[in-house]
Amino acid sequence: SSDIVVYSAIGASDAAGLGATPFENGYVYLLADRIGESGRECELHNEGIIGATGEDIVAFELPSVLDADPDIVTVWMGANDVLSGHAPDLFEAHLRTVLGALRTRTGAIVFMADLPDLTMTPELIADPVPGITTEDIAEYNRRIAAVAAETGCILVWLSGLPLSPDIFS
Repeated sequence: SSDIVVYSAIGASDAAGLGATPFENGYVYLLADRIGESGRECELHNEGIIGATGEDIVAFELPSVLDADPDIVTVWMGANDVLSGHAPDLFEAHLRTVLGALRTRTGAIVFMADLPDLTMTPELIADPVPGITTEDIAEYNRRIAAVAAETGCILVWLSGLPLSPDIFS
C-alpha cells in the first residue's frame, strides 16, 4: 500500500543501535519513528550487523535489502573496514556493489553517509592504532563521495560535523 514506507538500513554497530540505550534510540529506529510520524506506516528492515565490513554487507545484508524492495535505504559502511586495515580499493569495490545494486535493482532513495574522523573516538584516543589516520579516513570519504555521486545516491556528510569524544557511545 502507498501508506506503507519500506525502510531498510545497511551498516554495522551504528545501524544495529549498539551504544544507544535502549537500542531503539539508535539512528535507524529514530528515523523509522520519524517516518511513522509523517502519517505513513514504516516497515523497518534493519540489516545492521555489529562488526560488519564491506564484504559482510555484500554477503549478508544486501541480499535481504534487495528482497525487501525498499522505498528508502540508509547506508553507513566503512568504519570497520578502516579499523581492519582494508585497502581503500577493496572498500570501494564493496561500496560500488552495494550502491550499484540498490540503484539498479530497487526504486529506493538511497542515503550514503561518509565517515567522521574516527581518530576522535574515545577508543582510538586512548589506544591509537598505527596506520589509522585522518588521511586514511579522508581517502575513504573521497571514495564514498565519488561512488555516491556516480550512482545517484544522496551523500550525508558526517565528516563535516564538528566532533568531540563525548558524542560517541
